[in-house]
Amino acid sequence: WQKDGAGSNITFVANDNVTISTGNTVTVDAAGVTAGTLTANNSSGTATLAGGNVTATSLSKSGAGALVVSNAITAISGVTQSAGTLTTAGNLTISNTGVNISGGTANLNGNNTIASGGLTVAGGAANLNGSNTISAGGLNVSSGSLTVNSTNTISGGLNISGGTATINSSSNSITGGVNATG
Repeated sequence: WQKDGAGSNITFVANDNVTISTGNTVTVDAAGVTAGTLTANNSSGTATLAGGNVTATSLSKSGAGALVVSNAITAISGVTQSAGTLTTAGNLTISNTGVNISGGTANLNGNNTIASGGLTVAGGAANLNGSNTISAGGLNVSSGSLTVNSTNTISGGLNISGGTATINSSSNSITGGVNATG
């Protein structure tokens, strides 16, 4: 790791848990790193994660600040967001439990793959701006908003029980139907 892309490397041991609590740029060595949990809880400013790929057990965003992830990230047990802004520019890969938004705004701009768990919006807002593949779990909105602005392949349907869902792209394949209740 390097703080603000300059200076000496910060010691990082594989599988360490990582907390980003300030608005700085963290540059990962080109070889990438494997972390335990990756938590961004900055209350202000913008924290940026750049450089090599990151594999983590999970990614969690809380606090009113922003997190910009410009590198590729694999979050094996999913992404949770309760506050602030999460923006992905690199590819996001989720193996289990999907992406769960309960507050703040998530802007998924890369080519994202969610193998299971789908995308759930239970507060806040999620914007799908990249090419997304959700293999299981579908898109689920119970409160808050979901906006789809890109080409997507979704298995598990679009399920709306509250909040709003806006589809701005006609280049979507959704299996499992569109289901609205409530």
